[in-house]
Amino acid sequence: MANQPTFFESLTNTDGRLNRQNYFLFQLGLFGVEFLGGLVASVFAFVPALYALVLGLISIVVLVARLILDIARLHDANMSGWWLLLFLVPIVNVVFFFYLFFAASFPYRNQWGEPIDGTVPGYRPQEVNAPYEMPNHSSDRKNYTDL
Repeated sequence: MANQPTFFESLTNTDGRLNRQNYFLFQLGLFGVEFLGGLVASVFAFVPALYALVLGLISIVVLVARLILDIARLHDANMSGWWLLLFLVPIVNVVFFFYLFFAASFPYRNQWGEPIDGTVPGYRPQEVNAPYEMPNHSSDRKNYTDL
């Protein structure tokens, strides 16, 4: 299984996965960065143009970091990063925001990698036959056409 990514690894990689716990903690860390950035920018409040520039740069950096974390979180739920476009739809974006915090992790390996350690209790990587396939449990199903 994949190791849990560090904060800075998660901010530089859109190809990985990010479980709920790490997503929440990293978003909390970004909130702290944004808050401290606002305090630093307030030092320049006597020059409105410089204040706006510093605050704008901090906001852009945090926005890009949040988008990268959102993409990794979607990958963990076995969804493409293109689903982030739902943030552009009013009202749906609020629902989607909560979905990112509460959606369960996809329990098997997907095209973005193995589940993060501790994400899915009882997961065993050998259950997956091919790199991107879920296990075949068709033999467990009853054939109801014979009734």
